[in-house]
Amino acid sequence: AKARAPATMPPSSSTSPSDVTGARGGPTRLTAVSPPLVVRQIDVDQHLAVVTAASGSFLQTPAWGEVKAEWTHESIGWFDGPDLVGAALVLYRTVPRTNRSLAYLPEGPVIDWDRYPTSEITTPLLEHLRGRKSFSVKMGPPVEARHWEARTLKDAIAAGQARRLSDVPADATSGTAKSVVAALRAAG
Repeated sequence: AKARAPATMPPSSSTSPSDVTGARGGPTRLTAVSPPLVVRQIDVDQHLAVVTAASGSFLQTPAWGEVKAEWTHESIGWFDGPDLVGAALVLYRTVPRTNRSLAYLPEGPVIDWDRYPTSEITTPLLEHLRGRKSFSVKMGPPVEARHWEARTLKDAIAAGQARRLSDVPADATSGTAKSVVAALRAAG
């Protein structure tokens, strides 16, 4: 949120909300504005630290990029100010006779999808990938949409109620996963 009116701050080493003068001469409450997430290239150690801490997929490790010989790869990170808060392995496949590529983030990016709105994650990602001349992006965010306890599945199978997983009501569903899917579908 932004401050409601332009404010001036008196020169002092410590400022409280009552020290801020608004456009009409009265006190104005200022609220800190978080800078947007920034995406930039990171090194292998940084990348591995994020994937390991989040128990991310092996498909998001830099080593997976080495296996995909027909693709080039890059480790990128999301920064919230100075803090590295997410990472992804991006695989690039160049389209023959062009200088453009398809970008693929297998089971990624690895970031806390509950902490940031989808657009705050995808907007800087797309800016970065455009700079790398990618024309299309495929990604599979590791968000759990539904969850079943083992007991629930065993009981449904034993009762003859489940031919498919979709036949069994989930024990839990994720609003985050639904909003991520909806946002990505809306974005194309």
